[in-house]
Amino acid sequence: MSPVVAVVGASGRVGRAVAHHLRDRYEVIEILRSPDESVDALAERAVIGADVVVNAAGVAHLEKPTSDDLARLRAANVDLPAALARAALGARVRLVHISSVKAASPDESAYASSKRDGELALEALADQFGSAGLALTVIRPLALLFPPLDAGKVRRLRVVRFAPARLVPAVHLPVLSPAVFLSAVEMAVGEAMVGEIRGFRVVDFGRDDRGTLRDVRDGFID
Repeated sequence: MSPVVAVVGASGRVGRAVAHHLRDRYEVIEILRSPDESVDALAERAVIGADVVVNAAGVAHLEKPTSDDLARLRAANVDLPAALARAALGARVRLVHISSVKAASPDESAYASSKRDGELALEALADQFGSAGLALTVIRPLALLFPPLDAGKVRRLRVVRFAPARLVPAVHLPVLSPAVFLSAVEMAVGEAMVGEIRGFRVVDFGRDDRGTLRDVRDGFID
């Protein structure tokens, strides 16, 4: 029987891509939050029968968050990762949490702060994961190019989708191509599964991992 990977947030653009990618090697369970379900209940459900849980859930950056938006940011980006970590410890399940490079930046936006607090909540449990011989891996990607792209953020680049690839210069941008990101997630899951990694670890991306203008072009969909 194949190892079982539960992907939390599998209905989102990143979660869908992660679940689809991992199906080639693992049995994947898609974990979606039910209406009015608490983060603790979701976390307890996510670890049932899983060898590794990948948390791809989260609320993205909001320009002018309302009080309700801030509550959603807190629940998704802080409370849920913490609940998943506690549930994973109780069930002796490994955890891979998809965070953001913003968590390690000086950015004080509500989004960056929520990602930072989410990581701190996980790091507080690092010793317990290490003592249990379990991996707790945090992946900090740059902005991701999974469709549908936010056209507002890249409207100046929209013209490149009509240009032949050979005419689009390989200019590096502060984005991460799907292939690089998915390979990192797959590696983190594999390492956790065989026990190569134990305790808390952060996988951070830097300038050399940035995507190109061609990645943006190839990521556009109508």
